Amino acid sequence: MFELSSVATVAAAPQAVWRVLMDFAGYRAWTKAVVVDGEPTLGGPLNYRITGRFRSGTRRAIRFEGTIKLWTANREMVWTSGIPGILGLRFGFELHPSGAATEFRHYLEVSGIAAPLARRRLDRLYGPILAAVTKDLAHHFSKTRLAALRVAPDIRRRRPKPKRGGPHG
Repeated sequence: MFELSSVATVAAAPQAVWRVLMDFAGYRAWTKAVVVDGEPTLGGPLNYRITGRFRSGTRRAIRFEGTIKLWTANREMVWTSGIPGILGLRFGFELHPSGAATEFRHYLEVSGIAAPLARRRLDRLYGPILAAVTKDLAHHFSKTRLAALRVAPDIRRRRPKPKRGGPHG
């Protein structure tokens, strides 16, 4: 068995990060690395699609159909795919509060008798995907936060200015 993972600190509360992660249809708004669809509930189906780049330079869409096996709102979701015992894939999201932010971990655990044979290929294929998803999520929240901060000066400028001098000037 082996694990690939990527971690990022996201400038938002776990509840806000969870809402974005569970909005499968909204993934394209913040990442181009994956497409996710399914039912974000325990036991629900989940399809996780990536575009893989192979050594030959060709790119191809790869789809992993799985089932959500663990669901703890605002904290963790795990889904499985593959063939247990041969090549089992266990994907997951973990959220941990970190002050006013959230530590987000996206991982893939690989098990089964074929795991050692698939390690290099999966590392080459998934390492960049996991890193892109964590980076894109952190960037999404930093852009959202900056956009909210940019609104404040506009609001202040709209306040009426006090009149100077007397009635004439």
